[in-house]
Amino acid sequence: MLFRSISIASGISTEQASLLGGSPGSVFAVDGQSNTRFFNSSLTKKITENTWVAGSYNLGYTTLSGQKNSLVDGLQDLRSDSWSMGIVKTKNFNDADQIGFAISQPMVVSGGTMDLTIPLGLNENGSMIFQHRMIDMKSSIVERNYELNYFTPLSEESTLSLSGLVRTNPGNIESSKVDGIIAARVTKYF
Repeated sequence: MLFRSISIASGISTEQASLLGGSPGSVFAVDGQSNTRFFNSSLTKKITENTWVAGSYNLGYTTLSGQKNSLVDGLQDLRSDSWSMGIVKTKNFNDADQIGFAISQPMVVSGGTMDLTIPLGLNENGSMIFQHRMIDMKSSIVERNYELNYFTPLSEESTLSLSGLVRTNPGNIESSKVDGIIAARVTKYF
């Protein structure tokens, strides 16, 4: 078998007064309608008796219509994407444990421009002077997540899960510090 599972999905997401799940405010408000055409794919493959690999890729193209009362006039070829890949191995230290490692990139704007009308000042008769500008929306800083997980039964009635996560450039912000979390959970069944 080439792949254990393959999934493909496509659709359109429509947001009113919002853009990619966010709501910029003030003069950059989005008061129109944004439409994102999206494509999602994922696959899982067994590579040995006890080892699987998996990956996913998500891509979206967003347009904006009906803008008014904002400096934002529209979007050109706005593209966003995210991806993840990982590996899971079973039967490491006992017959029922699992260890996994994953790398992912949360959604980020990977291309496109925003059309803005910028006020520059006043002319002699007091009317406003505007200039049209195209702003590159591609993020030059990209968040990456690295995750390590371990799961094992402790007995017939309990399990142990250990997890560690490290995020670089959280929120796609260059000045963000690397952060992380370590978690342990014991589950007892009654």
